Amino acid sequence: MWIIYGSVAILKYSKTGDEFMLWSGILIGSVHLLIIIKTLLRTVKSDIWLNEVKTIKVKHRFNNRFLDIRLNNNRLRQVIQFDNAEEIEDYIGKHFEEK
Repeated sequence: MWIIYGSVAILKYSKTGDEFMLWSGILIGSVHLLIIIKTLLRTVKSDIWLNEVKTIKVKHRFNNRFLDIRLNNNRLRQVIQFDNAEEIEDYIGKHFEEK
C-alpha cells in the first residue's frame, strides 16, 4: 500500500509541482520497496548443518537468551526461543571453542 502511495504522490508532483509530494513519495515508496525486497530474499531454513557453522554463541539481552549462529559465509542466524540453555552452553563449550 505504501509503495502505491509513493507512486501516486510522485504522479501528483507532476501535476501540482509540490516538492513535498515528490520527496515524500520517493522516500516512502523506496523505503517500503526495500523492505519488501529484503523480506522476499530472507530465508527461513529450518535446518542448519554443522559443517556450515563457523561459531555459536549464547547471548543475553534484557533477561532473554538467544543463540547467535555465524555461518561459514559470514551470515548470522539467530535462534530466539530454546530450552535447556545450560545444556546448549555445555555443548557449545565442548564442540565450538574459539580458534
